[in-house]
Amino acid sequence: MARRVTWATDGIAKLAKDAESEPVKLTALRAILSDMMAVSQFAGLEQRMTEIEEQLHERTASTGCAG
Repeated sequence: MARRVTWATDGIAKLAKDAESEPVKLTALRAILSDMMAVSQFAGLEQRMTEIEEQLHERTASTGCAG
């Protein structure tokens, strides 16, 4: 799957670079930015979940409950 994502990203970047049509370039660049923002938001959520899990583990450990 990672290879396909890389292939698609490379194709969109090439299209953005080489396209003669300004609307095509703009659409390609928007697609790249949109995907980057989605990945960034996911990474932020993943970090928040990790912090919550750590806090829950600390609470459980401090009360002597198995977790």
